[in-house]
Amino acid sequence: PTRPDLHFTVKNGWNNDPNGLCYHNGVYHMYFQYNPCDTGWGNMHWGHAVSRDLLHWEELDTVLTPDENGTMYSGCAFIDRNNLSDLGNQTDPVLLYYYTAAGARNIISADKKTTQRLAYSTDGGKTLIKYPHAILDHIVSNNRDPKVAWVSEMNAYVMILYLDKNDFRLFRSTDLFHWESFQTITICNESECPNLIRVRVKDSSEYRWVIFGANGIYIVGSFRNGQFVPEQEPCRPNTASRSYAGQCFDGTDDRVILIDWLRTAIPDSRFSQCMSIPNELWLEESYGQYWLMRKPIDALESLRVTDESPSDISLEERLCLPLSKKAYDLHLQAEYDAENVITLSIFGNELTINMVKNEIIANRQACPISVKKDVLDLRILVDTGSFEVFSDDGKFAFAAAVNADPNLPTLYAKAKKPLRNAKLEVYGLQSIWNESEVTS
Repeated sequence: PTRPDLHFTVKNGWNNDPNGLCYHNGVYHMYFQYNPCDTGWGNMHWGHAVSRDLLHWEELDTVLTPDENGTMYSGCAFIDRNNLSDLGNQTDPVLLYYYTAAGARNIISADKKTTQRLAYSTDGGKTLIKYPHAILDHIVSNNRDPKVAWVSEMNAYVMILYLDKNDFRLFRSTDLFHWESFQTITICNESECPNLIRVRVKDSSEYRWVIFGANGIYIVGSFRNGQFVPEQEPCRPNTASRSYAGQCFDGTDDRVILIDWLRTAIPDSRFSQCMSIPNELWLEESYGQYWLMRKPIDALESLRVTDESPSDISLEERLCLPLSKKAYDLHLQAEYDAENVITLSIFGNELTINMVKNEIIANRQACPISVKKDVLDLRILVDTGSFEVFSDDGKFAFAAAVNADPNLPTLYAKAKKPLRNAKLEVYGLQSIWNESEVTS
């Protein structure tokens, strides 16, 4: 009964960071940090799940297991379409996986340090074969989490690697095996699980490169003269969030799709943690800067089974809307009123929309409401264990860990002052699990 209806969870054990996200031959592959032996962190393997729609997932066998080089930490995947690695062929491209072997994290690697290593698959991602040699030796501390992308401006593959504190290192390679360091980037309040992605600017033919770490603090820039050149100050989409260590899919062309780890506490279960709803990302230029926008993938709307939207939501009087035991997709719009505060209670969990402070907050997690403070435009995905919140058309977002109480199946809403030109859409969503999966 505590398993989320909407979010991927492992059948048994613990999961955290998504790893090696790629789209190949019509299938989305999601690998992830996985402990099959306990519901707590540790003993890191790579788990594996596949999907054709990014919503319904089938969990497959574990693909990477701890060895004499360490436990299996985070990394990335991409399709070697030109067979540069010579590990496959151009007719049937090999999938390459760069990962961290965390030395000294198990008994048989007690004398080792962290190294960056390579695995590959010649059967479409089902089986991963470990390359026998490290492709990057230890640099400093617990340096980890390689992310690799082809950068045409460099005429090379570029790897970004977390080093230590707030520092990340960029490397270049023309053969995918030998890597040369060329730049260090510091992002304050950021660490581990970096992304390096090329993103189209909306309503233009332009692209920019975006770098962000586990907290989602992003830098927008370009590669010029052999360096990554930031074009604006780092930007953070929230002030606190339970979403963390997100990764983007390779193989989706111009479409940029991100999945986060949602750090949720799920009590009294044989599993722990879950993944976010996949988000689509794009860049918009407004108010003097680029914004890395996000929204849930459009396919989520295919799960809508009920429309329970009320007709009047001025909230002068408290709204009381009965809910069913299912996930929900809520969309609230209204004029911005800098003197107003709205309080929502959903399955017994409170979310506050404070237009006085320009802040949305739930269980100590928060993000701004709006840049310009002219429109309240808020989307909330509600599921067992979490709220996922998107505001200002996707400029800001956060996730909160909550314990939805099925014994409190009600949405309550009340505003300090009546809302103007307000609209609330409430959609029930069907579960992504079929009955046999739930009972097993």
